[in-house]
Amino acid sequence: MARYPLCVTTTEPVNLETNSTLIPLLCSDTSEDMRVIHNSYFSNTFNGIGEAIGLIGFGSCEEVDELEELAPGIIVNPNHSLFEKDQVYKNKYVLTSALKRHSILKHFQFKTTRSSSISWSLRASSLNKSQMFKIREFESEHTCLLLHNSLSERQATKSVVGSIIVGKCAEPDVIYTPKDIQRDMLAEYGVRLTYMQAWRAKEAALELVWGDPIQSYAKLPSYFHILEATYPGSHIRLHKSEDDRFLYTFVALFTSIKGWEYCRPIVVVDGTFLKGAYKGTLLTANTLDAAGSILPLAYAIVDSENDASWRWFFEQFRDAFGQRLEMCIVSDRHASIIKAVSRVYDEVPHFACMWHLLQNIMKNFRKSQQRVTELFYSMAKTYTMTEFNQCMTIVEKIDKRIKDYLLNIGYNKWSRVHAEVNRTWMMTSNIAESVNSRTRHAKVLTVLHLLEFMRQLVQKWNNNNRSKATFSGFHLGKKYENILRRNKTASEKLRVIETNKYVYTVLDGITQFTVCLHQRTCTCGRFQLDELPCPHALAVLTIKHTGYEKYCSDYYTRKNLLLTYQFQMDPLPDESTWNTPTHVLEEVVLPPHGKRPPGRPKNKRHTQLREDGFKKAKITCSNCGQQDHNRKTCKNVRPYDQE
Repeated sequence: MARYPLCVTTTEPVNLETNSTLIPLLCSDTSEDMRVIHNSYFSNTFNGIGEAIGLIGFGSCEEVDELEELAPGIIVNPNHSLFEKDQVYKNKYVLTSALKRHSILKHFQFKTTRSSSISWSLRASSLNKSQMFKIREFESEHTCLLLHNSLSERQATKSVVGSIIVGKCAEPDVIYTPKDIQRDMLAEYGVRLTYMQAWRAKEAALELVWGDPIQSYAKLPSYFHILEATYPGSHIRLHKSEDDRFLYTFVALFTSIKGWEYCRPIVVVDGTFLKGAYKGTLLTANTLDAAGSILPLAYAIVDSENDASWRWFFEQFRDAFGQRLEMCIVSDRHASIIKAVSRVYDEVPHFACMWHLLQNIMKNFRKSQQRVTELFYSMAKTYTMTEFNQCMTIVEKIDKRIKDYLLNIGYNKWSRVHAEVNRTWMMTSNIAESVNSRTRHAKVLTVLHLLEFMRQLVQKWNNNNRSKATFSGFHLGKKYENILRRNKTASEKLRVIETNKYVYTVLDGITQFTVCLHQRTCTCGRFQLDELPCPHALAVLTIKHTGYEKYCSDYYTRKNLLLTYQFQMDPLPDESTWNTPTHVLEEVVLPPHGKRPPGRPKNKRHTQLREDGFKKAKITCSNCGQQDHNRKTCKNVRPYDQE
């Protein structure tokens, strides 16, 4: 009789030197003394058995070469559920995973024993000293009593449950919570999991999908090599420490670099925290195309938002995109961004997001925040100095400190009418916040998969916007075409008086406006700042029977939109087909220092004051029961004191 290494299941870790009960097993050739895997209990609940399967080797295998003839039928799927004699599995992990999943599906569990009185049993061993395992004997009949139905099931480990739910966790933007896992496992398999078991199972599933975080850093050189080969002309940089630890990475794809040449030179930057094993921050730079859609320009992964990381980011951005005429940068008032822009782009205006600036005002001047909110938005978005001064006069009467605060920041930083260059409608950093929102579920990914997620996002938006531009029949992009239609509707009730060939007077009720078509200006301010005909200009063009096309900025036209997406993005080759040079494979990239903090990762940042609305919470005094003050500041007499 041939001897094979025996794969058995043990309920506890086994020490061969001290456990004498296994000696007959190791010395006997008879099937009566051999341990077999058999059906032991029925159950509806699970406990982990991370060390359930143990391999006990003995004797030596006969040198029988069965590998070549069995290779086509090797089972590699750990979810395989049909067991037969002489089946060959890729390795021990595939076999044990399939057995565990099968026990969950059929609501039974297995263990090892000397007895062979129970019918269901399976014996497998390694094949010809390889990693593959072959089923030598298998009996599929169950004879266990239903009495054991109340005992705990040990096969539902986090790895087994994770392999079951892995398909539902593959997409980062799909929300699949531990509560969902509990519900699905109970409905589909009759398994009751605790919340913590479900949470650990999800972590195991994510690791199966996205791999080891440490290995993702090691693959970065190969990934960047393929990225540069697929998109020649891209600007991709990896910055490491002296001990080969990851510090920063920057990616600006060729399609974004070329497309930016046909967009208005406004760059909106922002950062968002990451929730992976090594944390970090994702920095992005974005702009708008001729249709008003977001065009991601560049993205980077750094340690945090600090002076060094933002300066490195803008240095790489300058190397990739250079500096253009009438270029400007819009961001929140992060101190590190302000310092970096002043050093790298010292000649480029840096504007503040009016929404973030308003949050600072509300935080510093709480008593006046509700009355100042609408006035501040009016001041920031107004087109004329007259309207701005009128609003500022009202603000000064409400609280002079607010005027001094805004003056100290500089009107040109947040007011459209004071801006050195034309920022049109880009008064906030909303487009960067939109990109952050789109990546909110990808923050848990490893660094390699996060970079690939961003590349796929750029590719998807690039191809979608390119398709829309190709089939568009309008002269302008969608957003600006809609604005022009609204202006056209507003111009229908206006009266026009011709002054000379280029200058016209337009009456809107009792208000008078002057339009100069030659200089493309209007006293309302919108014609020159929006670079799009305002209602007064459209009223003049209607009287003259002249088209509006030549009075619109080229940055809004379909021609520029097609040029923005003239280069199509091809998909990245599959990792199995990468042809990476040896010197790239030998490059070492280690993960950054630090470890994951204890506790559940935070899904949301701490909201700023009044960020979730302007409704003030009501305060009730525990002393007198009245509102708008607390017990410490209460000046009323307590009810029981009056008695």
